Amino acid sequence: MELADLHIHSNKSDGLLSPSQIVDCGVEKGLKALSITDHDTIDGIETAIDYAADKDIEVIPGIEFSTEYEGVEVHMLGYCFDYKNFELNSFLKKLKDSRIERAKKMVKQLNNIGIQISFEDVCKLAKSASSIGRPHVARALINHGYASRIEEAFDKYMSYGRPGYVERYKISPFQAIELISRCNGVSSLAHPGLIINVDKLQLIKRLKEWGLSGIEVYHTKHSEEDSKRFYDIAMNLELIPTGGTDFHGDLGAGKPMIGDVTVPYENVLKLKKRKSMLNSSHN
Repeated sequence: MELADLHIHSNKSDGLLSPSQIVDCGVEKGLKALSITDHDTIDGIETAIDYAADKDIEVIPGIEFSTEYEGVEVHMLGYCFDYKNFELNSFLKKLKDSRIERAKKMVKQLNNIGIQISFEDVCKLAKSASSIGRPHVARALINHGYASRIEEAFDKYMSYGRPGYVERYKISPFQAIELISRCNGVSSLAHPGLIINVDKLQLIKRLKEWGLSGIEVYHTKHSEEDSKRFYDIAMNLELIPTGGTDFHGDLGAGKPMIGDVTVPYENVLKLKKRKSMLNSSHN
């Protein structure tokens, strides 16, 4: 069966591998397709597409937006969109600037409690990234001995209520769906099993009303029970099951590798068909 990993992060956001290295990993794994879904940036897409041009693998344009719904963080995935769209690029420039300011505030607040890291330390770790995020600050904390793992750095310093927490610029999942749609793309709800304190079925039904096309049924942190539940919801609501590793490049024991969580390539074709149907209805 031909397979696709539709959730991968490169060093253009908070991943460790370059877009080209990710393509090589996908080829080695024998994938038919993959999607680089960096946080709030599309800067790795064209590089990956160009690099894959003479290889037996397809790169699907992708992105992951961090959104908020009823005070809860909800991530939205976009696929098959026009990544050269002017409105999209203008909006992503705004997000990039807000992320930089947020990282500066995080560092300042950590300095205020005696943590000796600098914004320059964070920038060095994010040197290839177009989108600075909390993981870059977390890695700076690890490098200076304040934490041993990214999860520990988040829990101790940067989660809600912790001294390094700074609110980010927020959009709603509905705004993300609309933006992706205006760029001739399709949207999928990312890892719904990780969303907390929300009626998930009600959320999915509301997102469907706004144009949601898929649900990330398969994810590294979804249990079999999670995947079955969200597959059943997808079938009942006529949504397309998507899935992927959410790979960030951590190569330690037990960490997911590209291609460990996949969907049939047939599902990619369904996303493309849904895109064509939506675009036809808009014209």
